[in-house]
Amino acid sequence: MLFYELLTGEKPFKVDIIEEMLSGEDKDSIVPVSEIFGDASYADLDRIIMRCLKRDPEQRYPDIKSFQKDLKEISVKL
Repeated sequence: MLFYELLTGEKPFKVDIIEEMLSGEDKDSIVPVSEIFGDASYADLDRIIMRCLKRDPEQRYPDIKSFQKDLKEISVKL
């Protein structure tokens, strides 16, 4: 969540995350970085950020090295 907020200046969740988790519903979807910046070239970054913000921990990055690897791969495009 911090990474998203640092990039966009906005919180990724528009509702109280605890409330949402308890209810089991997605009240608001996360706005992709590419949409906030109005630039489709951020699509790869969207994919990485959305993976970090997955509700299911099994769908997130297993470790910082995997996250870093993906960031390095897209850094040449940004």
